[in-house]
Amino acid sequence: MSGVTCKRPVDAIFSGSASRPSRGARTHSANMRLASIALALALANALPTDDGYGEFSNKKIRAREFNLEKAQTAFSDAGFKKRASDGILINEEGTRLSFTVSTGYERFKDILTILKEEASKAGLELIIETLDGTAGFKKVQEKKHDIHFLGFA
Repeated sequence: MSGVTCKRPVDAIFSGSASRPSRGARTHSANMRLASIALALALANALPTDDGYGEFSNKKIRAREFNLEKAQTAFSDAGFKKRASDGILINEEGTRLSFTVSTGYERFKDILTILKEEASKAGLELIIETLDGTAGFKKVQEKKHDIHFLGFA
């Protein structure tokens, strides 16, 4: 796991009661330099729209807002209270709040780059790892991933 030696911060941070800054970051970041087709795709996935599943859609599910204060509180509760010189949060032992986001799809590389930039604003380091499809699937099956980003068409 990338830089995490204590209990997995993802469990504390991304549990039902904590904020999810990376998801909200896609929705509430209006940085014009990131305006591209990748941003449009990311926003399309995050905005509350009709997903096309009719009666099987859960209309009550909404993306969480991007809120740096809530993110900081959740990260602090998980023990990440100080920032390193590059702005990434660290705990008392100096362990960085860092995860590797792997994917087996080259087409997600631009989207993940945007998520990485937005996550860093909250003090979260995302290391992007683009694998071929087979290697990505194997990594997940062997449970050797921090976070795996995928989608089925």
